[in-house]
Amino acid sequence: MRGLLTVLALAGCRQVFGLEPPMLAEPDAGGTAVSGRYMLRYLYNNAAHEPIVDEAPIEFTATVKLDDGTNPPVTLLGNGDFEFTTPTPGEHYRVLLEASGYTPLEVDHTASTLALFEMRAGRLGGTVAASNTQLAYQLSDVITGGSLQLFTTGSFMTTTRPSDPAPVFDWPALTTLNGLQPTLVEAQAHDRIYLLYLTPQAGVSTLERYRADDIDVANGVQTVVTGPTLPIEKPACVDARVMAATEVQRLDAAGYSSPTTPWQVTTGALVYPTLAIGFQNGALAMLRNLDPPQDMRLSTFVGSPVPGTLLQYLTIVRSYSIRAGSAGTPIGVMIGTAHYIGVDSTCSTSPLLGGEVEPPGVPRIDDMRLEVDRDITIDRSRDLTVSWPPLVSGSLERTRIELYEVGDGALRPLRQFLTTSDHILVDNTLLQTGKYYVLRIGNATGWTGAQRGDFGAFTAPFANAVRLSAVFRVTN
Repeated sequence: MRGLLTVLALAGCRQVFGLEPPMLAEPDAGGTAVSGRYMLRYLYNNAAHEPIVDEAPIEFTATVKLDDGTNPPVTLLGNGDFEFTTPTPGEHYRVLLEASGYTPLEVDHTASTLALFEMRAGRLGGTVAASNTQLAYQLSDVITGGSLQLFTTGSFMTTTRPSDPAPVFDWPALTTLNGLQPTLVEAQAHDRIYLLYLTPQAGVSTLERYRADDIDVANGVQTVVTGPTLPIEKPACVDARVMAATEVQRLDAAGYSSPTTPWQVTTGALVYPTLAIGFQNGALAMLRNLDPPQDMRLSTFVGSPVPGTLLQYLTIVRSYSIRAGSAGTPIGVMIGTAHYIGVDSTCSTSPLLGGEVEPPGVPRIDDMRLEVDRDITIDRSRDLTVSWPPLVSGSLERTRIELYEVGDGALRPLRQFLTTSDHILVDNTLLQTGKYYVLRIGNATGWTGAQRGDFGAFTAPFANAVRLSAVFRVTN
């Protein structure tokens, strides 16, 4: 189960177990110094197969724009550090960071220090899997019913399907947590492959049996694994009041009732290696579909062989298609919310799951609502204001805005924006005459340092609320 919707191998990496603050710059006599750091934060396994976080610098360029339109110079200090000066303390600025292999990142803020990261679940390097690479299991167990998940660490890939005692996995078709191409797992790099079997009982599927293999997946051929699975111990009690029906009502009140495709509501428990790299996906320990959505208390015992943080989740998503014009090839997208809480394995509390994050309202460019597909005419004399006024209140610590060009059957990312404000300014030259675009607005909690400029501090509980604009075409 995926949460809602986000390689440069360089020398000089250093291990970190917390946020290392950016190098502080001395203020110039004529202004206030702003210092920042832009790094790649990634994940790998140690010899005990435990997740380890490390960082590497990114080669990038940086530009700054102030509200008066001026561009103060930016000094790149090496090792990911940069600095610039604003005329007054707390002045609003926009920093644009551009690096090969990454979507340009623009940060809208007033903080005197910035900590910015590209997050990657997976080690650096790795061999991209050839098209005919496969992993096949021939298990001595007879496992029927329920579902299975393949989950790897080190390279961090996953897929789910109905249970099968002899599954065959096409390696290039796996989903990577970091959004890159699937790579081979390597035993010498301490990668591990988990095959997880979930069995339904009284409407709840829990992880019951598994395999954990430290093997190399050979490139271009089929690698075969034989043998039995092992039973799961279940020492952790997951217990929460799942507010699925309440959350659907909130989303309908926030204007999420269109499109009219059904809500897909799922709750469960999963293990994620570490929240130091944000969150992308995890290894399932428990799963329940809630159709129709209902508020309920869900309590059960679970276990998992995968090391990491055990989380209980609730996802409420609606899938639909968008396209560039009436003749374009459809592109599948999702909107909705995802909610995650840590697990008190003693079941001494029953926390609420759902209902806290603020859903974005209908996106706008200046005063133009992007609720239905439309043509727009923009003001080419200035920056454009993008906003998403909420209809339903809630908690909010960070908003990520992504601008995509809508092509024939594919979305092309143009720029991502980070802010703690309720709007951003966008360079009008990003929007070209005659082309189609869509905005993705993601409100989030859990980013506890965002207000002070630290976009690397992330912790549970956390939640995301995602909304897309309608597709719009620029006419001028």
